[in-house]
Amino acid sequence: YHFILKIFKTFSLAALILLSLSYCTALPTNDDTQTSPSNQLLEKAQLAEALNQYTQASKLYLHLANSQASVNREHYLSLATSASLKTDDSELANLLINSLLDQNYHQTPTTQLLLSSILLKQGKTDQAESTLDSINEKNLNHAQRLELHTQRSSTFFQSGNLIESVRERIILDTLIIQPSARLENQHRLVETLSLISNRALDILLPNTSYY
Repeated sequence: YHFILKIFKTFSLAALILLSLSYCTALPTNDDTQTSPSNQLLEKAQLAEALNQYTQASKLYLHLANSQASVNREHYLSLATSASLKTDDSELANLLINSLLDQNYHQTPTTQLLLSSILLKQGKTDQAESTLDSINEKNLNHAQRLELHTQRSSTFFQSGNLIESVRERIILDTLIIQPSARLENQHRLVETLSLISNRALDILLPNTSYY
């Protein structure tokens, strides 16, 4: 484990698990809006998605997106995009993704994280990284911070930047609470470290020699 300790010394942190947020839950509503048409439509969309009727779910989410204020519109548009990716309609999915990318700087953190996860699944690492970079971490809750750094680690890994992927997993270790999740993240960290040469790790080590 001397090999592993070297990288921990380099970054002065420790490691965490790949935690995924569930973005396909209903937006919070109050008692006055629980029976509104939009909430009824949302329930239908969620039911369709639960039944793997992704085309129908995507259409319902799009309908919601076109009938909501800007913040909610983007959220439902993200859900529609996510659902459309599970169908054969790649053209619609790409159109929705481009629409979201055009509005990236007006989105909520929840929408941005969902968009980046969609881009990551499509292998569009540059766009995923750009989306993640546009998120202000100060505005995130704890779960969102976990998701942010988890996605950043995955994005760097997919793009071949293993050192930065390790950095993100080390940061995650300072955020994670659940022991099993932390252990899983450490396993992923070790797996990534095993792909990095000793020479590369030596270059990263701080110079502790004094003359």
